Order: sequence, then C-alpha cells, then structure tokens
Amino acid sequence: RTTPESTDLQRTLAGFVRNGVDSVVMEVSSHALVLHRVDGVEFDVAVFTNLGSDHLDLHGSMDAYFSAKASLFRPGAARKGVTNLDDVYGRALMDEAKIPMVGYSLDHATRTSIGVDELAFTTENTQGVPQWALPTMPVVIGAGRRTSPMAEIGTFNPAMLVHGQQAVTLHRELAPEGTATVVGEIAAIYDKGKAAVVVVDTVATGSDGNALYTARSSAFIRGEGGFGGDRGPSGPVNVPPSRAPDHVVSYTTSPDQALVYRLSGDRNPLHSDPSFAAMGGFDRPILHGLCTYGFTGRALLHTVCGSDPARFAHIEGRFSSPVLPGETLTISIWETGGGEAVFTTAVGDRIVLDQGGFRHHV
Repeated sequence: RTTPESTDLQRTLAGFVRNGVDSVVMEVSSHALVLHRVDGVEFDVAVFTNLGSDHLDLHGSMDAYFSAKASLFRPGAARKGVTNLDDVYGRALMDEAKIPMVGYSLDHATRTSIGVDELAFTTENTQGVPQWALPTMPVVIGAGRRTSPMAEIGTFNPAMLVHGQQAVTLHRELAPEGTATVVGEIAAIYDKGKAAVVVVDTVATGSDGNALYTARSSAFIRGEGGFGGDRGPSGPVNVPPSRAPDHVVSYTTSPDQALVYRLSGDRNPLHSDPSFAAMGGFDRPILHGLCTYGFTGRALLHTVCGSDPARFAHIEGRFSSPVLPGETLTISIWETGGGEAVFTTAVGDRIVLDQGGFRHHV
C-alpha cells in the first residue's frame, strides 16, 4: 500500500520528528483519502499529477475518483497546491480546489486560480494597482439596456438563435469609465437555406467625438431561411498554418459560468433555463458564445500583448460549436508576423471558435 494506516503513519512521522527530520515527501493515494488515513496531517504543498482508471474498483467512476483526490486540496489538508495542466482533471482542479493553486505544463501556459495577477482587470480599489478595461469589453457595453436593431427584423423563435460571428476593432485603448454614444444598424441579412444570418454593425463614439471601437456580430437563426436572398460570403478565413501553435493556453470554465456571465446583461434564457434550452435542441443550458470569446481574448491579451491592453487592436472569430459550463477551453495561437495572429478555441478535439484573426500593436 502506498500510504500507511493512520496509526502507522502517525508513529512514523513522530519518529522522524524525534530524529530531527524537518521535511517529508510522501504519496497520498485516493484510498488513503477515502479511508481517512491522512486525517490530522496538514501538508505544506499538495501535488496533483493525473488520473488513470486503475482505482475504479474502489471509486466506481472517474468523477468519484477525482472528488477523492480533490479532497486533499482544501484548508486543513494542505496549505498550497500544484496541479498538472496537461491533464483534464488537473485543469478542473484549478477551479475545484479551495486553497491557492499553481499550475505546471509542458504544453499550456500556466496560470494561478486566485487571479491576483489580474487585479487591474477585476478590481477598482486595490491599493497601488491602476484599473484597466479588458479589450473585449465592447461586446457587453450597454448589454440589456440599449435597444437592439434585432428588434426591428420581424418575428422569429428566439430559441432558434445562436451567435454566429463576432469581431471587435479598437481605435484606442478603452478607459475603465467614461461616456460613449453607441449606434447599431442591420448591415445585412443572408439566406443560408435552412437558416438566416443577420449581421449587425456597431459604432461607439467617445464624448470627444472620436471613435472608440467598431464591432460586427452575426446571429444565426435556424428555420428562418429560404426567402430567396443572397447567401453571403463563405470560404476559408484565418486558416492556421500547418505547424504547431506558438502558444497554447487553457482555462477551465466553472459549472455556473453561464449564470455568472449573464450578470453582464445578457439574459438570454438559452443559457439559464433548461426548458428553453431544450426547445433549442440542447440537453441543458449552454455557455454564452461571448463568454468563450472573452476567455479567448484574455488568452490573446496576456500571451501576445504581454498583458498590455493598449496593444490589443482587433479580434474576430466564428462560433462553430456550443460549449457547456464546466468544460475546459484550450486556445491555440499562431503568430504570423506583422502584428497579426490566427487562433482557434477548442474543447478537447472539438473546435468551438474558429476563423480566429487577431491584430495587435507591435
């Protein structure tokens, strides 16, 4: 057995203390955690490597196995934690753990779960830390409060609408507060046969009369095509080169991610109401496409722009597959030179955001 019974373990540790030993490294098995063999021991650092399927005879399922391992990463059991971000359960542990965590990886950019490296984007009252706006904030400015041009296109079943594409161009760095005039208009309506695509252009102007940002979004509405209109543009856009990406970053969304994101003003019940989601053909509420977009922009900001929002100029992409809250988003980035990059966002092998293009100030 990898971890002694509780009485044997305590006897061994007491012997170490008597002999002047001040540091111990030991393996703590999931059996030991379930059988309480390490109760009463608080580790300075707990480390998670990966989960296999070798202990399902005890746990019955991978979720139960993971829960057993995760119980070590809580106050009273360990003070700090380290996890392997190249393992799907290791990434999940970043959000499940109740203690400060650090990730390590061969393939992914590491991150901490406590967010102290992003206080400039998340707080307005941290001493010595200036407040900055995330460059993707234009997609939620005024959400839930302004009249949308979509209200003027006629009737349709809102359960059949999903976000198709989104682009944002920043004409200057966004201030954390200010006044702007935001004007939206229907730019095009395309007939895709079994669906319609509605394109909305938005222009934001600051109080000084100069442009802040422009945005373009498209809504894909199933069941509303076949009216004989133009099919619109198609074909490959922002195709990644046939080589390994220059950067790969993973973020694990939380199970309640959609409920948190809707506080930005996007109250679409597709992301909160199970019965409404079922009308759209989904087993349960899905994550907002713009939430996935925000995670992707965050990866581009920190990886390509060195966390400097003034360098962030343009982002665009197409939502190709729905994301469920709790899934892990992996953003792959290829720098193509001249301040440009292409990217994809995936859940496992499933691409959820493609045709990704990015521009930044060098």
